[in-house]
Amino acid sequence: STTIRNLDLSLPIRDASGNEYIITSIPQSAFGYNSVTENIVLPSSLKNIQAYAFKSSSALTTLTINDGLEFIGEEAFSLCTALVQVNNFFPSSLVEIKSKAFYSCSALECGAVISGVTNMADRVFHSSSVRSFDCEQAPLKILPEFTFYNCKQLTNVVLSQDLEVIKEGCFENCYALTTVKHLLP
Repeated sequence: STTIRNLDLSLPIRDASGNEYIITSIPQSAFGYNSVTENIVLPSSLKNIQAYAFKSSSALTTLTINDGLEFIGEEAFSLCTALVQVNNFFPSSLVEIKSKAFYSCSALECGAVISGVTNMADRVFHSSSVRSFDCEQAPLKILPEFTFYNCKQLTNVVLSQDLEVIKEGCFENCYALTTVKHLLP
């Protein structure tokens, strides 16, 4: 059997007839429960990642997201417990992140910066080990319920002047959190 440890979806994809395809969407559950692929590079042509697309991909350690991505679906990367690094974690083109997108990604050693996100659902980082969060440039108005619940490695947060509401439990059980900076208009 063939195993793919490094999957670079930014390379041209051709069928047996030589027809070239451009990836614009990763379908629901497409790579879910993958226990082989360690590194994934997503193409700049990619616009959306559907629900559960990479859920429980236990070998995934490095993910590279290129500019162009607009939507991350529910639990798209949840339970990717070996995921350490997300390069370009979140591109400026990203507008919407659904519930539990990075739920229980317990090996993360990076921070997240968002600048284009206008809609974020609840529990996006619930029980993950995201280290910092910066939405200073984002037009985000609400931080939903339990966004960072139980994120025990989260230390620093920078909030946008556009942020109006922080919902219940957003930073509950974030014991390492030492700095929250909210920019006022």
